[in-house]
Amino acid sequence: MSSIGVRLVTPGEADLEAIADLVNRAFMVHRLMRGDRTDAAGLLDEAGPQGQFIVVEEDGVLIGTAMVRPVDASDVHGDYAPPPTALYYGLAGVEPSIMQQGIGQLLLREAERVAQERGHTHLALNTLYEFDLVPYYARQGFLAKHDETFEAGHWGLPEQHRCCHMEKPL
Repeated sequence: MSSIGVRLVTPGEADLEAIADLVNRAFMVHRLMRGDRTDAAGLLDEAGPQGQFIVVEEDGVLIGTAMVRPVDASDVHGDYAPPPTALYYGLAGVEPSIMQQGIGQLLLREAERVAQERGHTHLALNTLYEFDLVPYYARQGFLAKHDETFEAGHWGLPEQHRCCHMEKPL
């Protein structure tokens, strides 16, 4: 019988190489991805000084991860800004061989727990329409709030893509 554990860790406690490896494998299931999404330094940059990582492990093996941090100026896009009391949720990844088995929902529940425990009123995230995750997050209670269209080359992606900024009231 296997054992699944969920932990919230600081960047100093995290195995950033393992997290980056999992995020990259998870993102590669999307047809637009042509290379790595991040690395250890990129994780630290996106997490910022207040970021932490949710890690889901099965028998000590990393199978899911996400980053949470208070929203900041990097989350403002044009005339859109998430609520200042939101917790940002990003860099979510699940081991591709076990996607669609509830690990993503486990990550979201833990992010919601952390947000509520810390007095945040919303979770905020963004995803690409081309990743087909907007409907998934909508089923989890997120509302689409703002769209942006980017030309090929943005984020190193090979074609035009649309980003959806979403929020979930808690």
